[in-house]
Amino acid sequence: MKEISKDSLSAILGLPVFVGFDENTLSKQLLNAFGALDPGILNAISEVHIGQVQYDPSVMTLVMNNNYTVFIKTETLPQMKSYASIVSANQTDDRRIIINEHGPTSDSAIASIVPCTP
Repeated sequence: MKEISKDSLSAILGLPVFVGFDENTLSKQLLNAFGALDPGILNAISEVHIGQVQYDPSVMTLVMNNNYTVFIKTETLPQMKSYASIVSANQTDDRRIIINEHGPTSDSAIASIVPCTP
């Protein structure tokens, strides 16, 4: 068994768990998009699920450490930089966020907070 070095261990700690991905869905583009996230945002993500949204299997479900759920695609992942602002603006008890479009630039997107359904 190969021993894990301290450098490798520190790179692994804080990463979210990727659930339901395979060699096709866990692409280099996706990993680079997660790698470009601010470390604080990356540390706030507990789990990343793929294939849970029937109408669009490319939508990822991010399970956040603060009990929010974010529905997002690789293209809109950079919008997670606004996550703290979106959460702080939430005036409801709803904890599901959909970041479903990006605008004319990569710095703009539409985020919706939607009611949770049982």
